[in-house]
Amino acid sequence: MVKSDINRADIKYNFLKKIIIRFDFQGMDESELDSIISEIGIYLRKEENGYISKNIEISRKMDFDVDDPELIEKEGLFAKNVREQKVYVFKNRDPQVEFQISSTFAVISIDKTKYVDCLQYCKTLIYIMKIVMEKIPYFYCLRFGLRKINQCFLFDINTINNYFEKSHYQIYRFGKNSRIKTVEHTDHMFIENYNLNLTRTIVHGKMEEKDAYQINLDADLYLLGDEEVKRIIQNQSCVKNMNDILFELYRDSITEEFLQQLMDGTFDSNLVKGVMKND
Repeated sequence: MVKSDINRADIKYNFLKKIIIRFDFQGMDESELDSIISEIGIYLRKEENGYISKNIEISRKMDFDVDDPELIEKEGLFAKNVREQKVYVFKNRDPQVEFQISSTFAVISIDKTKYVDCLQYCKTLIYIMKIVMEKIPYFYCLRFGLRKINQCFLFDINTINNYFEKSHYQIYRFGKNSRIKTVEHTDHMFIENYNLNLTRTIVHGKMEEKDAYQINLDADLYLLGDEEVKRIIQNQSCVKNMNDILFELYRDSITEEFLQQLMDGTFDSNLVKGVMKND
């Protein structure tokens, strides 16, 4: 089967480790957030959503002189000052799922060792953002991002292109005595009307008392601007399109040989670690 014919349902094994679904916004102060948090909590408490507890944390937020909110996460860059920010944290019955909301962001984080369909969590977050849009008069969207981090481990770095395409993972060596410590490649690009940060890293370490290499594939697809982001809130098919693009990026990075092994489970678990069955 050629790559382009392989769809998500064909793949029975994966190495997806984290999903982050996040809105960044402005125009809401903490008193306004306090006034709607009860309604948000009631919705999250519903059986189908599965959230079982709430607490408040205080985070330290950097203020920036830049327009692009993707730089907000790079602490210390162009910072004007640091201020404390109240964050409501909702825990799910699934301990690997968490929802957070503050006056400037809302995020669902999913730490999974097995495949999960992120669209159900996108639906939950978008419903909450509709509540915010309806109740907060000066609410203004900055960014919506869907990010997936895949991770596995290899013992023999010389086999990396048996698993991942050379176009995505290339290793430079300087003479026979050179050894890999860390490799990182990041591309910033446009795909359709979306922005993409695609990062591939290789990190040398130890596993089972042997040399091992952590292979990361980190894809962050996002939209910027109030009009573009509100289109996501009003039309959830846009999120499905983003999720499909992320799958195509994942598929494109993996060799046909490894894709076939992820379909039928014939990969050697002694050579590649961190690959899990979907169910």
